[in-house]
Amino acid sequence: MSKKLHGKEILGIARISMAILDQLWRVRYPVLSSEPGDVIHLNRESGSGTKKFQQLQMGRPTLGFRSINSRSHLELKQRVLRELEVILVTEAGASGPWLSTVRKMELPVSRVLTTTFPPLEPYAAPYKICYKTSPRREVSVMWEVAVEYAYSGSDTEKRLLSEHYNKQRAMALYQMTNPPASPYLQDVELLVAATTALDMHYGVFSPSTSSMTMSDQTLPEGVTLTALSEFGMDFFAAAFPEIERTNVPVDKEWFPSLLVPPGTAESDPLKSEFHGTISFTAAYKRSSSGGVNMQPDPVSVSPLISVVGAGYDKQLIEIADAQNATVVFVGDQHGALERSGGAHYYLPPSAQTPSIIYEAACKTQQPPAQLDTLRERAVVDVIKVTVNGNSALSAFVTLYARQTHYIKCLINNARLVLELWYYDVEEGKDVRVPAEKTEWSTLQGNGSVSSAGVFTPGSSAPSTVSVIAGRDLGGSRLLYWAVTVIPVPLYSEAETITFFND
Repeated sequence: MSKKLHGKEILGIARISMAILDQLWRVRYPVLSSEPGDVIHLNRESGSGTKKFQQLQMGRPTLGFRSINSRSHLELKQRVLRELEVILVTEAGASGPWLSTVRKMELPVSRVLTTTFPPLEPYAAPYKICYKTSPRREVSVMWEVAVEYAYSGSDTEKRLLSEHYNKQRAMALYQMTNPPASPYLQDVELLVAATTALDMHYGVFSPSTSSMTMSDQTLPEGVTLTALSEFGMDFFAAAFPEIERTNVPVDKEWFPSLLVPPGTAESDPLKSEFHGTISFTAAYKRSSSGGVNMQPDPVSVSPLISVVGAGYDKQLIEIADAQNATVVFVGDQHGALERSGGAHYYLPPSAQTPSIIYEAACKTQQPPAQLDTLRERAVVDVIKVTVNGNSALSAFVTLYARQTHYIKCLINNARLVLELWYYDVEEGKDVRVPAEKTEWSTLQGNGSVSSAGVFTPGSSAPSTVSVIAGRDLGGSRLLYWAVTVIPVPLYSEAETITFFND
């Protein structure tokens, strides 16, 4: 067998039976994986003073083969784990929005996207398996052909998911724990070289081989993997020079995770062997480690968090199984709960009595509250929803005083930085409050903001979102302030910036 395939230098050849591949994937993952994968942005809605961004949190794909008309087709199944939505509000006179609500609805395990590829053809495979050490050590399936999608949710979501993956033409399967030692395996492609009804051969390539001088040696006929019945790899000495010294390739234990999930396969020394100084055949067997059990449908409650005003109308608490749910307050109670027509609602506390006095003559378009007339700036109600013994939390933050400022978000040195701004009516422009005159506080969650405006999620079991308040200290008797939800680490810093700046 020549060391050239598809016109490229070949580092080795992997062989795996379709049966063992299916089995090892099922051992590592439930049939429908609950390990978080892509967050897909579905749409953006803009209304009067509001913006909404809807996303779906996908699970990691489960890989397998299915026979259709006696031909093998690669099939990827992905759970849609949860629906996410953020709502931003722009106050009258403000030049920037604040994030008021994060909705997070857990979805049943039956919500699945299935991607089916055309039948396998030798030397013309409809997909390739790729690994890149930089930036995330991810193993992915990539393709250039038309694929078919089936979805157990709505037709609209199916269309949006199809559009996303038709554009990406890739799905990340998982991340490797460690990179390979060989410089030629830092960027790897596996292409189908041959198939039978029971197994398949992959050629292993790397763009790094452009600098490698490959010899014209060929393997003796019948050497490659003839003794293996399930899973093996031929390593060629040109890419793994340790073979010429009859040393086992350093990446022998790393390699299996290019085809099956990490931890599901281990080397089998009894079936591994050298072929002179030309190549080394590594055989693999199923690992003795246990698998992951299927999880029941999660408790679904939304919003995850919402910031409201005192005296607002009742707020719907979305619960997937509202009929059988128990809904109670956790800790101090400020508002009230109501059940009506089979649905659950949160009633924010009433406006303060006697009423807050607002300063008419001020520097902002929205008058600030006089602090000596304000008993509390904000209160928090945490609500616990329990269904069949499983629980989830929802939180409402109620503001008693109107906001006068707004918060900008930016990234500096890979950190999320907050700035406090307002529209100055005298100067007729937006003005930033200096850092030394800005006071930051956390109303809910365990994230914090430094005096320089740098946001940091809690170091111990961080909450997925935090409600942050920034106060302008330029008026000692007045409450010049702004509030926003910071959805980190539920979203990345970069995604959070997109919400505020899109």
